[in-house]
Amino acid sequence: MAGTSRYRLAFFTVAFGAFATLCTAAAPAALDMAIGDKKTVSNQSDSDCNARAQSALTTVIARPDEINPGEWRAIATVQPPATPPQAASIHCFPSGNGYFATFECAVEIPPSAMSAADLCSKLGAAFDAKQSASTSATAGGKP
Repeated sequence: MAGTSRYRLAFFTVAFGAFATLCTAAAPAALDMAIGDKKTVSNQSDSDCNARAQSALTTVIARPDEINPGEWRAIATVQPPATPPQAASIHCFPSGNGYFATFECAVEIPPSAMSAADLCSKLGAAFDAKQSASTSATAGGKP
């Protein structure tokens, strides 16, 4: 009976040690996720938001898909080592006589050197660039 107790204690000690060692080992990669700034636009239609979302995702990641009305996502085509795994989505919501858009981003670190927050910032800038281009075209007298 005493031998069985020692065997169980020894087994538990070895198992606990192996578990502790595996749990403290460095992970080979991590998923970084972020929620970007909310963009509010007045006096524009939902179609303007959809056009901007599609353009921003195409510029930053490529291959956007509208998975539901007003809900856009893009997943990068992974071609190691040049293209790290990354994905993003932009959601357009009507609000009064305009709309607001939200941004969600995810990247795998490593291999990506860019954080998810950086990816969302790039998407936000690309989303705003489309607005600036359409505003300047309208201001120049050409719709």
